[in-house]
Amino acid sequence: MIALLFITASAWVQISDRGGVLVEARPVAGLAFKEHRLSAKTTASIEAIDAYFHDRFQVLKDARVIRTVLEKTPDKMVFHDRLKMPIGSDRYFTLDFRRTLDTQTKVLEWKFNEIDSDKSPACDGCVKMVAVHGSWTFAAAQDGGSDISYVVYSDPGGDLPKWMVASKQTEAATNRIKLLIKDLQSGNK
Repeated sequence: MIALLFITASAWVQISDRGGVLVEARPVAGLAFKEHRLSAKTTASIEAIDAYFHDRFQVLKDARVIRTVLEKTPDKMVFHDRLKMPIGSDRYFTLDFRRTLDTQTKVLEWKFNEIDSDKSPACDGCVKMVAVHGSWTFAAAQDGGSDISYVVYSDPGGDLPKWMVASKQTEAATNRIKLLIKDLQSGNK
């Protein structure tokens, strides 16, 4: 069962706007870290993005992530990630991704939430992340490409300094959306 998180959040505040990626953040009542929203464009169509998520999204080109796919259907993916940390213990989590596609408005959305799963592989010496949730939303643009919105909140748990975690969260989210755009625009070769 997926636990839905109802949160009260403040207005988005711009952090940066570089390289075609707008990065914003906001505090969320009751949560330790800020939620991030990243916006960008891609030349890929909604159909190409949908195919990418079905065929390639679970195969990350990120040396810091060890991913195990636990379940995959057309509208759902469940996978376990182990994040190799440069400082401190590795982190792990299991994500449940759910797909909705509105063919009338050409909006594709994948929402994700951390879940507990008995199918997750053991991760000796790792720290379970306290929270991970968000969404990828893609809307068809008039030029044939798509507008991207990536919203993510994560709390890595453990005893890492909050200031260090906060700066790495922004960097990780920015790297993730840039990697997605690069994969989409190169045809994911």
